Amino acid sequence: MSCVIVQVGTENLKNSRELATHAQTAGADAIACVGPTFFKPDSLETYVSYMKEVAAAAPELPFYLYDIDFITGITYAAADFFRAAKDVIPTLRGVKHTTPSVRNITDVLAEFGNRYQVLCGNEDIYLACLALGVDTGVMNGYSGHVLNRLKAAFEKGDLEAARLEQHIWWHKGYAEDSWTGQWSATTAHDSNTTAQS
Repeated sequence: MSCVIVQVGTENLKNSRELATHAQTAGADAIACVGPTFFKPDSLETYVSYMKEVAAAAPELPFYLYDIDFITGITYAAADFFRAAKDVIPTLRGVKHTTPSVRNITDVLAEFGNRYQVLCGNEDIYLACLALGVDTGVMNGYSGHVLNRLKAAFEKGDLEAARLEQHIWWHKGYAEDSWTGQWSATTAHDSNTTAQS
C-alpha cells in the first residue's frame, strides 16, 4: 500500500477533530472525513465550516472530503463544496467520491481540472470513473480481484473485457471467492440473480 488515508468522520466535531489529530500523530499520509449523519449540516456553509475545523486539527495532512450522500443524507454536490471550501481549507486535496452520480465527477473535473484529486469509492461506477480519467479507486478490499481485472483490461484498451468485469461486479462481484474464483452467494445488486458455486 503506497498511501494511508484515515477516515476520521464521526457523529460530532469534537471526536472527528481528535481522530484527525491522532491520524497525523500516528503518521497517516492524509485524512478523509464523512459528514455527520444524525445532526446534518443545515447549509453548505455549515458543512464547509465543519470540514474546515476537522482539517485544521491535522494541518500537516492533505484533506479529502468523503462524499457518500446515500448514507449520510448530505446531498451537496462535490463541485459546490470545492467552490465554497477552496479558499478556507488550505489542505483540501480532493474527494472520495462514493455517491453513485457520475455527473458530480464530471462537474468537479470540468470546473477544477487537476486542482483536486477525485478518488473513486463506488465499485458500481468504476469503469465510468476510469473513462473520465479517475484512475485511483478506494473501495472494498473484497472486490479488488474483480476491479483489478477491470482496470487492467481498461488500461490495455480492451473495453469488452472491462465491461464484462464491471458486469461481473454488478451481478456477482463481491460473491466471488477471492481465493478460488468460485461464485458462492446471491448478490445485493440483483436479488433475482443467484450465483452458482
